[in-house]
Amino acid sequence: MHRPGLSPFPETFHRSFGFIVFPLCLPPKNFFAVFQEYLFPCRLFCFFCFSFSLSSPIFLRLRMPSFLCRPVGSQHTLKPVGNPKPQSTRRGKRMPILERVAVIGGDRRAIYSAIKLNEKGASCTLFGLEEEPTGTCRGFRKGLCKAPYLLSEALKEVQTLLLPIPISADDKAVFAPFSDRTILLSDLAEAIPPSVLLFGGKIPDLFKEKCRYHDFLEDPVFAAANALPTAESALGLVLLEREGILWKSSCALFGYGNIAKELTSRLLALGCTVTVFARREDARREAEKAGAIALPLESALELSSHFDLLFNTIPAPVISPALAAGFRAEALYMELASKPYGLSAEAKSALRCSYRLASGLPGKYCPKRAGEILADRILELYENI
Repeated sequence: MHRPGLSPFPETFHRSFGFIVFPLCLPPKNFFAVFQEYLFPCRLFCFFCFSFSLSSPIFLRLRMPSFLCRPVGSQHTLKPVGNPKPQSTRRGKRMPILERVAVIGGDRRAIYSAIKLNEKGASCTLFGLEEEPTGTCRGFRKGLCKAPYLLSEALKEVQTLLLPIPISADDKAVFAPFSDRTILLSDLAEAIPPSVLLFGGKIPDLFKEKCRYHDFLEDPVFAAANALPTAESALGLVLLEREGILWKSSCALFGYGNIAKELTSRLLALGCTVTVFARREDARREAEKAGAIALPLESALELSSHFDLLFNTIPAPVISPALAAGFRAEALYMELASKPYGLSAEAKSALRCSYRLASGLPGKYCPKRAGEILADRILELYENI
């Protein structure tokens, strides 16, 4: 219906944007009436929307300058869009960036650590890895890392130094199975710059006095992450040693740390009967919740002849000669702990069953995952410096 005296356009037209433009084409006598009835309320509505947008938080963050968005007396600014490089830590210092890394000695997990660090932008230098290692990491040096011939060249302008875990097997030289040279600990200590951050396991005192260091064997975060590849490698080694399956095997675990927890869950999943011998009552309760039989360590002597597989994870001689002599002859004893191990010299001589020293399993049987764990932990530690 037409509205007499106001506009010759239909009522539906006033609902579109045309009612803002076409009144300008009307005669002067009708223009003021149209403005008063239509444009004036529209102007109020637009003014209200504009005022609301100015006061909204979204408008303040997207449109207002950064110095207007910053609270008074605060040092925090708005985060830019994207993934910018970190500029500072919470203490206000500039975050160190991992750039130059020297990997000296070690097994195949050292190689995979260098690969992972190289993917994250670090320039890796390998030393003590001259021989071509066998396995899935063959050909790793093609376009990846430098290979100097002198120890001084390997440590030149180095920011981070990655050594084996443990660093030495004889307390004299660096553990380097892929090298034909002997890297003495004394020579390496003299060549290390004081500004270097050293990573390794069982770090000797002559390195601790020279530079900053981080011992992986004393790192609970690394121990928890490294327990999974250790447990799965132990199961694989058991299958290689025995001529049977794990189903319905009777297993005994001494200790209930990170490795024992991972091993217990996998043995139970494979249909084994698992008995955990632990000193702490809270550890025994945790083992019972996982589905294992938990007993004090002192009660192992009475049940010593009931087990097919025995795993020790306690780095102390907790197995007496009498207990070792009670293991059945067809059983398999696997040592998963570090030195001084769970068997003394007398207890080891009293054994009638098969014995397997299973140290450094991740580096031997799953070096790729073990090396990635090392590299991830190094990057995490650098972020928290």
